[in-house]
Amino acid sequence: LHHFLPFGSPAWKVGLLSSIPHMLVVTFVFLLVQKFTKSVLAGAASSILLISNYLFFMYGTTPEVFALFDLFFVLLIFFVVRFEETKHIRFLYAFTFLLGLSLAHHHIIVVAFPAFAYVFWRHRLRIRKMMSWRRWLNMSGLFLVGLLPYLYVPLAAHGSSMINWDHPTTLSRFLRLIMRVDYGTFQSGSLIGSLLEQRFLSVRAFVQFVLADFTRVGILLAVAGWVWLMKKRRSEAIFLGLLVLLYGPVFLFYASFPIVNRFTLGTFERFLLPSYIVLYVFVGVGMAGTAQAVRAILLRIVSPLVQTIAYIGVWMLFA
Repeated sequence: LHHFLPFGSPAWKVGLLSSIPHMLVVTFVFLLVQKFTKSVLAGAASSILLISNYLFFMYGTTPEVFALFDLFFVLLIFFVVRFEETKHIRFLYAFTFLLGLSLAHHHIIVVAFPAFAYVFWRHRLRIRKMMSWRRWLNMSGLFLVGLLPYLYVPLAAHGSSMINWDHPTTLSRFLRLIMRVDYGTFQSGSLIGSLLEQRFLSVRAFVQFVLADFTRVGILLAVAGWVWLMKKRRSEAIFLGLLVLLYGPVFLFYASFPIVNRFTLGTFERFLLPSYIVLYVFVGVGMAGTAQAVRAILLRIVSPLVQTIAYIGVWMLFA
């Protein structure tokens, strides 16, 4: 990036590079909402609301792993939805490769495995029919290719870097590093935040964050969007609902982040992003569903001109 951009400081360039994944996340949120609702306005509104969220915006300009993880996360959702629609093998191939790549990036993607398992279990008979041994072999190869970035870890460990975490030059040290044993694997730490009361406080903090960031109107729209999807596209609604639960209350209860100072608060809030992304999809769907319901009511009682004005007014209110 330093060689391609002749202007800006190294810190600014790294920050710009970190913003690209979140720019793409916004694009795919738009595509998901537009695909569910057939409404460009709903997709645009949900994307604008997502960009406006301070947490999403902050980690879109912060050199961290989470923006890229969010991109992998929303891409996996997109490929699952496209497979639901088309039942085409190419989306399974893309999903498998990206799953390996996301595992090589951050192991928290395994939290989504139950939701993925639900979708593929639901289509198990069709998958069984469409898969041959060659296709299984292709998928296995794509998954392993996605894991190839892990090869850099032992190679770099043999170098002379000043920071060499766990010195993973042996298999046991390598596994210790990628399993984050020193961090407590999926927990915030091996010694802090382990009490049951602290776990429930993490769930309570999640609810408080959602209420503060989405407000009551946003939460009502998200619920309306999920209900609308349950009526129109039940499988996707359950799949996305599972993701919100898994990355929200379930993961935060298990990880048990003790929110006692600014550092631990910052550690906690970055893990809200996956559930927030799905919630903004629900909000966009809820806006479209609400506007359609209002329009259906107006069709019965007022003239077409008033219907159009009211319909635009609903969009302006929610956007």
